[in-house]
Amino acid sequence: MVFSALRDQASRIEAEAMMFISSGVCGPSEIEQSLKQMGEACALRELASKIIKAQEVDEHGVPA
Repeated sequence: MVFSALRDQASRIEAEAMMFISSGVCGPSEIEQSLKQMGEACALRELASKIIKAQEVDEHGVPA
């Protein structure tokens, strides 16, 4: 189920990217850079969430 949702999302992103490229809005390199930045932002949010949870454990002695 998770893999199906991921495939659907990847297909949607690919279709949108092809639309932007074919319309001349941006090129493949701009799309690649945007996706990379989105991935980095997602990774940073995940890391921040883990840090916050670890701090809560330190403050209270038990997991949140």
